Amino acid sequence: MGEHPIEKDVERILRSHSSIGLLLSGGLDSAGLGYLLVHGRNLLGTNNSFEYIILPSTDGALTHAMNVADWLDSKAKVQAKRHVMGKPELHHTQRVGSALKEAMRQLTHIDLFLNAANKTPDEDVPGGPLRFNSINPKVYLPFFTYTKDELVRLYIKHDLDALFKITHTCTETTNTRCRICWQCKERAWAFNKCGYTDPGTL
Repeated sequence: MGEHPIEKDVERILRSHSSIGLLLSGGLDSAGLGYLLVHGRNLLGTNNSFEYIILPSTDGALTHAMNVADWLDSKAKVQAKRHVMGKPELHHTQRVGSALKEAMRQLTHIDLFLNAANKTPDEDVPGGPLRFNSINPKVYLPFFTYTKDELVRLYIKHDLDALFKITHTCTETTNTRCRICWQCKERAWAFNKCGYTDPGTL
């Protein structure tokens, strides 16, 4: 798949788990992880089944996550099942947890659930959400030790401008960026640090 530690980790996941559930928010990192899974499965020729746990929300995440799922399906040889789970009235960070709990109760056939939460760059973008790794053996966060700029560099390597354009980052708007919320600031910081113009506007 590639020499990057994340690529090697994704290959390990694909070779060791037949049924994989991905929390898909419509954001940059869950979309990027989805691409790496689909791309890796295509390269390796494994027969993993993917299922997307899509977050309902009032910030447009449901629509954007469905668009990302459509894009991923266009790259895949086998389409993924989709499940809308979680409580839309909760804050984004809490919605992720509620969706994961619901998925683990209902989708007992899934071997491994993946969450694309990454390391917060506290010194460069202060005020970010608290993110915790999981102690549950069925839940894995492959990006947890990487800041978003490190992930953006990997996405650039894979020429993912088309995917950048359909991902939605802002937690305050549905179809644009407020450029004020922490998520908008983190994304702008990551692309700026990479010296790369973000082709996305959502």
